[in-house]
Amino acid sequence: MSTYVCSKCGQEKSESDFYKKSNVSGKIRPVSADCRSCRAAYNLKRKGGAITGTCKICKSPGLLSSINTCKRCLKQQALKECVDCGEVLVQELFFYRGRATCKDCSSGAASVAWAQTKTRRESNLRGLTAMSERDAQPDPPDSFEPSSRS
Repeated sequence: MSTYVCSKCGQEKSESDFYKKSNVSGKIRPVSADCRSCRAAYNLKRKGGAITGTCKICKSPGLLSSINTCKRCLKQQALKECVDCGEVLVQELFFYRGRATCKDCSSGAASVAWAQTKTRRESNLRGLTAMSERDAQPDPPDSFEPSSRS
């Protein structure tokens, strides 16, 4: 395995401590310039306000779930955190494929969203029917006063 020097911290680290570049054909350095821990520290500073700290399993700094574990360790244990309720659940049982919300939140959110859409449509229809009824009524006749010509 090759070793590389991180451009941020200057330490020499193994290839597994760097993210791989996507298009490496003909490249001298097939990994990113900064190591994983420096990249994580940069992302923490950039994203501020999220739960940050060191993972209790791998001890790396980064964004943490509600059980103080990084996303990579959760994935290794086949777990995932729901972005709505914050619960950490078994991915294959409680999540639809590719979704960030659990099945319970997805079905609840979908029904709430549908109810909101339905009421909005009904109110729009009520407004349209009121406008059409108003337009359907004949205009009151203008009072006609003949002008006197002399």
